[in-house]
Amino acid sequence: MKKNLFSLFALVCMALCLSGCGSDEPETTVTASATYQIDFSDDLIDVASVAVVYVADNGQVSIETVNPTTKQWLKRVSYTIKGKEKSTDFGFKVVYTLKGNELTDETYDLKADAKITATTPTSSRIFEESLMDANATKANKVAETVSRNSNKAFGVTVTKEGSIERNTGFTVSI
Repeated sequence: MKKNLFSLFALVCMALCLSGCGSDEPETTVTASATYQIDFSDDLIDVASVAVVYVADNGQVSIETVNPTTKQWLKRVSYTIKGKEKSTDFGFKVVYTLKGNELTDETYDLKADAKITATTPTSSRIFEESLMDANATKANKVAETVSRNSNKAFGVTVTKEGSIERNTGFTVSI
């Protein structure tokens, strides 16, 4: 009987020792979100088609064509930073394609102003940037100006700790 009790006691002790090695604490997760907004001038929408390549929900990359009647692109996305991930990036790039219309005006005001509002449970920040600011562009320089400003990217990085910073090296491609 003593031998059976000792064996049972040894077995229970071994089970307790082995089960104590894992971590019972749940992994930390942080859900971050971003709202993208880009406003385009009438002249820019008149001379070019606009597409936006962006980081969508859950880090997926998507592309959308800007509706020329609204002259604005607006999108809200979110991402849950979990496990060993330390951060995530939000952002977009704007791609212009000349429409090939005959340019009848002497000058064109080509503007695209962008804003990213990034939010975590503990902080929120707004970042603004001019993606194209070419007022009074002569008709013979429109194609060059639009081409030079195409594919400009704008992004932010959000950390699990809640830090939100401008990401000057941000890139995105489809």
